[in-house]
Amino acid sequence: MYNPSSKVLGENVSRYTLVMVVAKRARQIVQGSTSKVHTDYENPISIALEEIREGKIEYREVEHVEK
Repeated sequence: MYNPSSKVLGENVSRYTLVMVVAKRARQIVQGSTSKVHTDYENPISIALEEIREGKIEYREVEHVEK
């Protein structure tokens, strides 16, 4: 499985945002969405990470709200 780093995702991307984006995209793949990258990976999480690494998925930073 691909292990993303701050070099790939940028210094300002939180791990929380990464987890949320990957989880949402992996669910879409499981439900039948076509992969946006050519990859040998079969795991939906790995595919989603690869899509993010290649810049095929657009996302914005999630803002945390303190309670």
